[in-house]
Amino acid sequence: MLPSHHSLLCRELGSRMQRLRQLLLLGLALQYSTAATCKPGYGDDPTTSTGCTKCIQGLFSVGGDSAGCLPVTCPVGSMAFAGAVNQTDCHPCDPGQFSIGGQSICHPADCSPGYEMPLGSNNPNDCVPCTAGTYSTGATSMCQPTTCLPGFASSALKATDPIATCKACPAGYFGTGNDTQCKPMTCAPGSAGVATANTPNNCTKCPDGAASNGAAEACTPCDPGFFAASGDAACQPATCPPGWRSNVPSSVASNCTGCAVGTYSTGGSSTCHPATCAPGYFAPEGSTTADNCELCPAGTYSPGGDAHCKSTSCAQGFGAVAGASDGEANCVACEPGYFSLGQKSPCLPTTCKPGFASDVHANHLPDAMCSLCPQGYFSVGGSGQCTPATCLGGFMLPQGASDGNASCVLCAAGQFSPGGTSACQLTACEAGFAAPAGASSATAECTQCPGGHYSPGGATSCADTTCTPGSSSPPGASTATDKCTPCDQGYYSSGGSDTCHPTLCPPGAESADVGATDATASCHRCELGYFSEGGSNQCRESTCLPGSSALPGATDPLANCTICNSGRFCAGGSAIPQVTHCPPGQASPRNASDATLNCSECAQGTFSPGGSTACAPTTCPPGTAANVGAADALAQCSPCPLGTFSPGGTAACNGPTACLPGFASTIGAATVNGSCIQCGGGFFSIGGDSSCNATACAPGFGSPPGATDSTAQCRVCEEGFYSPGLQSDCLPMTCAPGSGANASAATSPTSSCLVCKAGSFSPGGSAPCLPTACPPGTTSPKGADVVDRQCSSCLAGTYSPGGSAACRPASCPTGFSAPPGASTSKDDCVRCAEGFYSTGESTNCIPCGCDQGSACLSSNSSLCSACPIGSFSAGGFHRCLPPLDATSYVHALLDLDGYAVAYFNQTLVEAAVAAAATFAGVPVQVVELTSSSTSSWEAGACQIRLAFVTTNATTVALYQNLTESLVSTAFTAALQSHGLGQLKAVQMQQLAAVKDGETLDYSALVPAAIIGTNRTNSLVLVGIVTAVVAVLVVAAFAFRLAKFNQTHEADDGLVGTTHRPPKEVFSRGASNKDAQAGGGGIPQRPYV
Repeated sequence: MLPSHHSLLCRELGSRMQRLRQLLLLGLALQYSTAATCKPGYGDDPTTSTGCTKCIQGLFSVGGDSAGCLPVTCPVGSMAFAGAVNQTDCHPCDPGQFSIGGQSICHPADCSPGYEMPLGSNNPNDCVPCTAGTYSTGATSMCQPTTCLPGFASSALKATDPIATCKACPAGYFGTGNDTQCKPMTCAPGSAGVATANTPNNCTKCPDGAASNGAAEACTPCDPGFFAASGDAACQPATCPPGWRSNVPSSVASNCTGCAVGTYSTGGSSTCHPATCAPGYFAPEGSTTADNCELCPAGTYSPGGDAHCKSTSCAQGFGAVAGASDGEANCVACEPGYFSLGQKSPCLPTTCKPGFASDVHANHLPDAMCSLCPQGYFSVGGSGQCTPATCLGGFMLPQGASDGNASCVLCAAGQFSPGGTSACQLTACEAGFAAPAGASSATAECTQCPGGHYSPGGATSCADTTCTPGSSSPPGASTATDKCTPCDQGYYSSGGSDTCHPTLCPPGAESADVGATDATASCHRCELGYFSEGGSNQCRESTCLPGSSALPGATDPLANCTICNSGRFCAGGSAIPQVTHCPPGQASPRNASDATLNCSECAQGTFSPGGSTACAPTTCPPGTAANVGAADALAQCSPCPLGTFSPGGTAACNGPTACLPGFASTIGAATVNGSCIQCGGGFFSIGGDSSCNATACAPGFGSPPGATDSTAQCRVCEEGFYSPGLQSDCLPMTCAPGSGANASAATSPTSSCLVCKAGSFSPGGSAPCLPTACPPGTTSPKGADVVDRQCSSCLAGTYSPGGSAACRPASCPTGFSAPPGASTSKDDCVRCAEGFYSTGESTNCIPCGCDQGSACLSSNSSLCSACPIGSFSAGGFHRCLPPLDATSYVHALLDLDGYAVAYFNQTLVEAAVAAAATFAGVPVQVVELTSSSTSSWEAGACQIRLAFVTTNATTVALYQNLTESLVSTAFTAALQSHGLGQLKAVQMQQLAAVKDGETLDYSALVPAAIIGTNRTNSLVLVGIVTAVVAVLVVAAFAFRLAKFNQTHEADDGLVGTTHRPPKEVFSRGASNKDAQAGGGGIPQRPYV
């Protein structure tokens, strides 16, 4: 029981009274005596000899002079012991105690069994119940771990005994004992934990017919139609055959039992279901479908469904039938030969004796009247009727027979019967033939009389012939002598009816006579290559193995064969020995089977010219030896290899030779010291018979000729040479073109190759990088491999004096720039073309960005000005050009390669117009100037559109002339001679003819070779030109509107003259694609 509140108050009051007494003593000591110096935990006490006393529980003192014991301030659940040295010198209450804190002491708890006082408690009522796995005996006792056995656990709260509340862990859970709880097991699938398990894997396999997923799951029995073997994790569908169901429990898929009568199953995991049979049917045991029904047997009936077959109740003389659906209505009267006693009896066979039969209808007795069967008919007795016989041909059936075959009687010789019910009759054989007993027709079974016998035919049998000795009669004779013929080879006869018998010749002989009369008198020995086993056998070809042949009189195809001699071959079988035909250098051994296949090479030091000649000694000169297979005594002698020698004759090449160090023997040495030569670079020799072997120099080092050691003569490779080390002298490098070799001790043909810097070149190989010799205005790129053929022009705004110099920024004045390919900083500066400007120094000619109808007229500034009246500009960098004032002209669009549009200034334009006019002999006007479709405005080619002005009469001729002449070298030369010195080539992109403002289609007048792929067919051009005309109309309208505005805005009142634009223009373009893209069409400004 917990202590009462009053008891606790009394106990606490006593403790406080004691502390109050000590405080009073302390006050008296301070009043009547001099303070002592006390140590910590002690206070002044004048009643003691030292003047100090130990502070009681609940008080403390820090010591020193005038020290007194003062109250402590302990927290809840703790207390200060006597001799406390500071205000918080407190200690937690022991387990099972509590304290209200301050100066209070720790009081023992009085908890009930199953409860404990938690640490730090301040109330006697703070007792809390013990948790699962712990117990307490009450009072001051703390909750202690239970002591459950392994496999047991205590889950009860407020336990008062260490084992009383322990219970066995349920299946699927385990406990390690003591205070642990039951935890889920980790059983493998197909198993479950046992009761009182003490480990997570204390599991047992599920029994047959049950399964478990493992862990803490129990084993669950399988549903009907499913099975599981012991240890399976899941139940699987049974695989019962149709008509069967799975047994429960089951451990295998095939543990099945057949379905009962009236039920069925589809197999697998299916169970048995009721059948749905028709009347007169029932479902037998093991049915597989609902309609898998069978007829009820005779004597039973069934109304159908899942019913069983029941017994019938038929009248006498009526028998029960199979498949009845009614017990009486389906009974039938018994047929002759059958009877029935009624009820469930079917019609049963009567019991007549064999050879007899009954023909009574609806008989109810087994022994009704029976009658004898006539000839040709039989009865087995019982219910059997008299049935026609089934005798085979040559047989007949007598009266009262009991079997259709076994009772049949064989017809005698000379008689026949076709069988069945027929009787025996006489045969009608032809001469030389006779019918045996059991014939089935008058003539079909007639057979020839055997040799030595004859018959005149009809029903007569065969008799003996009377032939002379050495002859016999063949089968089919009709008289005693007319068919007698002599015996064949190997046979003899004594005459009369004796046939020809085999002769009895000894082995190795044969009888070849015709008409022999004795078994041995005519025997003769077999010839060469033939054999005979004797008797009547004739001599046949032997089967000797290849390499052998048979002797005369052989008795065995193989045993009497002998081996062929050398130089001869035997093909085997009955073949005789023949001469071999070995190729030169080979000879045939004994036992050869082919003229050439068994030939083998002559040994070293011997030769043979071939054929059947044997191998003979060679006569080689000194320093040579004949190899195996020599065909001549001298012709096949070859020089001895390095390190060997030979004195000649039949001797082989032997060694060693004895050369000096650095030398090795040559081929064809005749003596021991041979003819030695020096080893080449990368090889060495120690002399004697040693050959020249590879040196072992380090990479980058090479060995010279005549080396005597693998490393002693190694030397470093110079620049342009390399060596991989082993087996190598210093070799020329193989640097790629554009790379040079500039380091010694190179280890590979390209290891120290470096790409040549810009302004230098190298042809590759072992050559270094050398300065290039580029023409002025060009420079060489990095990696050049020729001195001047890879130079490229300097970009606009830069120049180069040539040689190996790079392109550097030019110093041109304002309005000027160095064009691509400039060679000097100032002398090559040219004025920018109209539509472009430059700020000077290295600045390129920059395109102006003017609006349509204006242009920058000065190359010193990007300021745009309106085009003069009577001229027009498409804007951008396009210049102001006057309108075309002609109505008949040939229009040409040309690419001038070598002049960028930014640098094609007015001087060059005038030169080009003058050259074209002089070349064509007609006035020329510039229609448009822009960059080529394949170039930029600052590089490549410019594109100029010229109009060659004609008259109506000369338009056709000029068009035809310009078709070829404008793409000729003569026109290019004319432009170059007029000041276009940098012109590389002229390409005509388009050619059009306009006569009096209308298009003229002169495609038929242009040579086909010129039209070719450079001109689309007329149908495509018509479509393109139509589109171009539409563009021109719009452009003309825009231009006239602009001029109208200018006219009304001009101060001087001048009015521009306008002309109608031309109509369709026939265009000769580079390609249909260019025409569609607009690059080869009519200029974008109108003609005025």
